[in-house]
Amino acid sequence: MSDTKHNGEDHDSAQIIRIACRIIEQAIQDGASEIRLEPDERLAYKWDKKSLEGVQRYLETPGGDEAVAIGPGLTISYNVAGVWREVMPLPDYVREPLTRRFKLMADMDLTRTKMPQEGRIPIRYADVDYVLSVQTKPTPQGERVEMQFATP
Repeated sequence: MSDTKHNGEDHDSAQIIRIACRIIEQAIQDGASEIRLEPDERLAYKWDKKSLEGVQRYLETPGGDEAVAIGPGLTISYNVAGVWREVMPLPDYVREPLTRRFKLMADMDLTRTKMPQEGRIPIRYADVDYVLSVQTKPTPQGERVEMQFATP
């Protein structure tokens, strides 16, 4: 493997880690009790660049003037006070790496994609301890990830 490829993979992994952390941080800040990542065959999202940098920019500055694209993707939703709301539509190229990231954080088997799994993610944010109870469920479009904040 060339150094350039390796560095690109490291860069992509770092970006996926930042995206996963941003999803959790935003859920905590919004007072969410649950987070859902659901594959969607026809989703509109706010950028057309095929890069993780575009996703990262969007997460850091939502509401920018990026072009709207329609295609397969990943819907991120939060349950706040019993009401589900869609908070982040992400392009399809983020779906598998982000799902793998959450499975890795929850100590799940990355190779099992056709069977449900359960795990837990311990989190410390703003000097408060949280635990996310994580479940993955297979769907025809890919794995759905459901996370609930639980008592540590």
